[in-house]
Amino acid sequence: MATAGIGYFDHSGQFHKTPQDATLHDLAEILGRVGEREGLAAGIAQILLDRRVDIEKIFFEHDMMVAEVNAGRAGEETERHKHSPDENISVFPAHG
Repeated sequence: MATAGIGYFDHSGQFHKTPQDATLHDLAEILGRVGEREGLAAGIAQILLDRRVDIEKIFFEHDMMVAEVNAGRAGEETERHKHSPDENISVFPAHG
């Protein structure tokens, strides 16, 4: 019998099982490849500063997804997802 499950999408549309996985993918995409010549800390710091708005948006979305899961409202948010394509949460049937 099929059951419902919760899934999360990163900004590139890739499916993830947890909000953490989706957030980590989005952060990795923003950071890209940090050059070794300047050292990782300097390169990462510069990227964080340069991409601050994008990074803050990712953390805000992550906090919202985690709050929805913790509040048990993921099903309600799925309805909102149907009307708002910018949301990163969906419910899928699980095959079993």
